[in-house]
Amino acid sequence: MTWLLHKLIRHPWSASIIFWQISAVIFLLHRFFINLVEQVPINWPAYIASMEALHLGWGLLSVPVLRWLGKHKIQSPCKWFFISIAIALLHSALTTILFACFIIVSPGHLGLESDEIIFRIVRYLVASPVISWIVAILILLAWYGWQFFVQYEEQRNRTAELQRELVNSQLQMLRMQLNPHFLFNAFNTISMMMRVGRLQEAT
Repeated sequence: MTWLLHKLIRHPWSASIIFWQISAVIFLLHRFFINLVEQVPINWPAYIASMEALHLGWGLLSVPVLRWLGKHKIQSPCKWFFISIAIALLHSALTTILFACFIIVSPGHLGLESDEIIFRIVRYLVASPVISWIVAILILLAWYGWQFFVQYEEQRNRTAELQRELVNSQLQMLRMQLNPHFLFNAFNTISMMMRVGRLQEAT
């Protein structure tokens, strides 16, 4: 498990794409089981394309966003709010372009009529910013939580290192205090033995 985690960290683009593709599959399965109960007609090719565009957009956008956040220390909640809006708008534009490309290049245009294609694209562009904004806030919160965890671990390691250094210093001071007394007592014992004639024991 640790090996896999290090592998994903070394390849952030692959990790991002894989993570968001797994999320897309979960959403599709969720919609599939709901549809089994409700029995509502749905254009599955168009729905799959919309979900794929949404999650692929985040897969492509997450790495540069997180790298930018790593270089810029944002502390103000107001700045966080405007950054989340900017990220949401950027993601919305990107996913709309991806969705339009999926419709254009797919055989049969995902089962959409020619007069319905523009309507679907415009509706996607209008609806996606809200979802993108919610996800952007979640990403920022996850980033903040990760940074807090990293700082906590660094602080904990520094504290442990300082405690080890303190214990070593205390042990060293005890050795410095004990050694002279030990030598003094040893020499004093030898001297007393020589005075009373116990030369063999003193040597």
